[in-house]
Amino acid sequence: MDEELKKLIEGSAAETRRHFEAVAERLESKVDESVAETRRHFEIVAERLESKIATVAEAVTALHEQIIRFKATIKEELADIRSKIKFSHGELTSHPTL
Repeated sequence: MDEELKKLIEGSAAETRRHFEAVAERLESKVDESVAETRRHFEIVAERLESKIATVAEAVTALHEQIIRFKATIKEELADIRSKIKFSHGELTSHPTL
């Protein structure tokens, strides 16, 4: 190979290397930008989800408290009904039938 051809090939290889390095830098920069944008988007979505989850948790707690109160009310009413039934039964059995 003559010297001139060798220099031409080396120069072309160096130019190609610089071109690929420049492309790699641009690509890396774009990937970094994309990662940052995706992270920001994810953080926004995560904040919204946390807010919605907190709202649901509050609603579940409120419903649980309502169920507990309702259960207590039903127990009281059932005890009252049983008491009235016992009283009525006692009244019926203590009176002679006609």
